[in-house]
Amino acid sequence: MPQSEWIKGGGRSGGQARGQGAEAADPVRHKLPSGTELCAEFTVSRQVVRSAIDWLKARGLVDGAPGAGVFVRERATQ
Repeated sequence: MPQSEWIKGGGRSGGQARGQGAEAADPVRHKLPSGTELCAEFTVSRQVVRSAIDWLKARGLVDGAPGAGVFVRERATQ
Protein backbone atom coordinates (compact mmCIF):
# COMPACT_ATOMS: atom_id res chain seq x y z
CA MET A 1 0.00 0.00 0.00
CA PRO A 2 1.48 3.37 -0.90
CA GLN A 3 2.20 5.44 2.18
CA SER A 4 0.26 8.31 0.66
CA GLU A 5 -2.85 6.10 0.80
CA TRP A 6 -2.26 5.77 4.52
CA ILE A 7 -1.98 9.54 4.81
CA LYS A 8 -5.14 10.16 2.78
CA GLY A 9 -7.12 7.81 4.96
CA GLY A 10 -5.90 9.31 8.22
CA GLY A 11 -4.08 6.07 8.94
CA ARG A 12 -7.06 3.91 8.02
CA SER A 13 -7.01 3.31 4.29
CA GLY A 14 -9.06 0.71 2.50
CA GLY A 15 -5.90 -1.40 2.21
CA GLN A 16 -5.52 -1.48 5.96
CA ALA A 17 -9.17 -2.41 6.44
CA ARG A 18 -8.67 -5.34 4.07
CA GLY A 19 -5.41 -6.31 5.80
CA GLN A 20 -2.98 -5.90 2.91
CA GLY A 21 0.28 -6.80 4.60
CA ALA A 22 2.26 -5.69 7.61
CA GLU A 23 2.88 -2.16 6.31
CA ALA A 24 -0.86 -1.53 6.10
CA ALA A 25 -1.40 -2.86 9.61
CA ASP A 26 1.55 -1.05 11.24
CA PRO A 27 2.73 2.19 9.59
CA VAL A 28 5.01 2.98 12.56
CA ARG A 29 8.59 3.76 11.55
CA HIS A 30 7.69 3.79 7.86
CA LYS A 31 9.17 6.59 5.81
CA LEU A 32 6.78 9.07 4.22
CA PRO A 33 7.23 9.83 0.53
CA SER A 34 9.48 12.76 -0.31
CA GLY A 35 8.10 16.28 -0.42
CA THR A 36 8.37 16.25 -4.20
CA GLU A 37 6.39 13.01 -4.42
CA LEU A 38 3.70 14.33 -2.09
CA CYS A 39 3.43 17.57 -4.11
CA ALA A 40 2.91 15.60 -7.30
CA GLU A 41 0.46 13.11 -5.83
CA PHE A 42 -1.76 15.65 -4.08
CA THR A 43 -1.24 18.47 -6.62
CA VAL A 44 -0.16 20.96 -3.97
CA SER A 45 2.80 23.29 -3.49
CA ARG A 46 5.90 22.46 -1.47
CA GLN A 47 4.76 25.03 1.11
CA VAL A 48 1.54 23.07 1.68
CA VAL A 49 3.50 19.84 2.13
CA ARG A 50 5.96 21.52 4.51
CA SER A 51 3.08 22.99 6.52
CA ALA A 52 1.39 19.60 6.75
CA ILE A 53 4.60 17.90 7.89
CA ASP A 54 5.24 20.69 10.43
CA TRP A 55 1.68 20.17 11.74
CA LEU A 56 2.33 16.42 12.12
CA LYS A 57 5.70 17.05 13.82
CA ALA A 58 4.14 19.54 16.26
CA ARG A 59 1.68 16.86 17.35
CA GLY A 60 4.40 14.26 17.75
CA LEU A 61 3.08 12.05 14.94
CA VAL A 62 6.22 12.06 12.79
CA ASP A 63 9.97 12.61 13.22
CA GLY A 64 12.38 13.81 10.63
CA ALA A 65 15.47 15.74 9.75
CA PRO A 66 16.71 17.34 6.54
CA GLY A 67 18.26 14.67 4.36
CA ALA A 68 16.98 11.79 6.49
CA GLY A 69 13.30 11.87 5.60
CA VAL A 70 10.14 11.87 7.69
CA PHE A 71 9.07 8.79 9.60
CA VAL A 72 5.85 7.86 11.39
CA ARG A 73 6.40 7.80 15.16
CA GLU A 74 5.25 5.15 17.53
CA ARG A 75 2.05 6.16 19.30
CA ALA A 76 2.54 7.00 22.97
CA THR A 77 0.66 4.77 25.37
CA GLN A 78 -1.78 6.46 27.71
